[in-house]
Amino acid sequence: MNLKRFVVFVAISLFSGVTHAQYCDSLTPIQADTIRIENGVHTFKDFFAKGKFRGHLRNYFMSTINDGALTDHYANAIGGSIAYKTANWNGFEFGINAITTFNAFSSDLSGSDPNHQAAKWEMELFDVQDPTNKYNLTRLDELYLGYQSQKFMIKAGRMNIDEDPLLKRRDGRMMAFMYQGVWSKINLSQKVRFYNGFINGVAPRGMTRWYSMNDAIGLTNNGMLNDSTKMDYREAANTKGLLVDGFKINPTTSLKIQVWNYYLLHMHNTLWTQVDFDKDKFGFGVQYVMQAADPYQRKLASSQQYFDPGHLSHSLVFQFKYNFNKKTQIRVAQLFITNDDRFVFPRELTRENFYTSIPRSWMDGLGNSSASLAGLQYYPSNKLKKDLRFDLIAQYINSPDIDDLRMNKYASPDYLQLNLGVDYNFHGALDGLSINLLYIYRYCDLPSNMDLAKEYYKVNFHHINLIVEFLF
Repeated sequence: MNLKRFVVFVAISLFSGVTHAQYCDSLTPIQADTIRIENGVHTFKDFFAKGKFRGHLRNYFMSTINDGALTDHYANAIGGSIAYKTANWNGFEFGINAITTFNAFSSDLSGSDPNHQAAKWEMELFDVQDPTNKYNLTRLDELYLGYQSQKFMIKAGRMNIDEDPLLKRRDGRMMAFMYQGVWSKINLSQKVRFYNGFINGVAPRGMTRWYSMNDAIGLTNNGMLNDSTKMDYREAANTKGLLVDGFKINPTTSLKIQVWNYYLLHMHNTLWTQVDFDKDKFGFGVQYVMQAADPYQRKLASSQQYFDPGHLSHSLVFQFKYNFNKKTQIRVAQLFITNDDRFVFPRELTRENFYTSIPRSWMDGLGNSSASLAGLQYYPSNKLKKDLRFDLIAQYINSPDIDDLRMNKYASPDYLQLNLGVDYNFHGALDGLSINLLYIYRYCDLPSNMDLAKEYYKVNFHHINLIVEFLF
């Protein structure tokens, strides 16, 4: 795509921008901000004295049983966070939040023992950049100054955003994704909201450090260019940040429309459009995502290109939901990614929120692919105020051959994944306490060109998560 076409594409996307919940992700919205205007705040002392503390304690046990002679892993993390936000004084607010984690016990996660391989997911409970560190695991998650009224909100600093579809908190570990920059929201009415932001730094999930955008992207697995050359795009694009524009419209109580544009300077542009309709027992949704390279990518060597500058990526997803009653819901979803190029978004920034996305299974790095999902959500008893919930999800990923690295960045084969989740929230004397269990099984009939070593944390494993959490 030439420069003229790209400029037109970005211009249309930005103009559009300005004019489903997953188990184990944002289960407990401990960072959620609400507009709280204190009538009695008249002095600087009141500004701080009438602020409020909040926080959480979490114990997270995780274990993965891999196929055959491949290394099995386990880990238990314990930690929590303390957050403070001042009262609202003439619209202004200040917030701070710190989090800490300890490795109570675990297998050798780093792979330093010659008889053990590194643990992919268990390391994310601590710090993937320093897997031997068990105790000095702290991070300043939030430090921001904001202005907030009934119609307008703006924040500057380090903050939690947690906004669909690509700036999600994703707190399915101990430390979630946090962002640094400026973020604003305008409520034109109860039906129309506009969002704008510029993100120049990130604290990735499972890491204790903050990084500039250019330093962060590429920290984790960059994938392969071909069977002999690894991708290496970290710091190659000299990106300064992520520009976000979006709006959400609710024309009726049943219809929700949202359009988002994410422009990652020198790297690529993502236009995300989503329409959801829910009426009585039925629900239907469609997502369409288009991506294009920034022209700067043409200046880089092939191994340093984050997105192929000669192609567009197209992803289309449908979802249908049906509520049998207040206790039972089923949903089916289907995703298609065309063979023009792969869907990619930096793993250091988030995980995508397609209807087919589920914990431990994402579409990043795949093109010419499809995903099929069927899910059942069940609340056993109305008497429990929906505090006990069961989620059963089956997902099938149909991907290109593992040797087709242009369309299969991480050489992932076809697989079937089953997720079983059980949530329980206590009340009464134990109000604020919750228990969450997630069991995952992923199966693959191995292709002939995939040996046992390439299976590791990709297919044919059992994965267990048990979370006990207390909010205060």
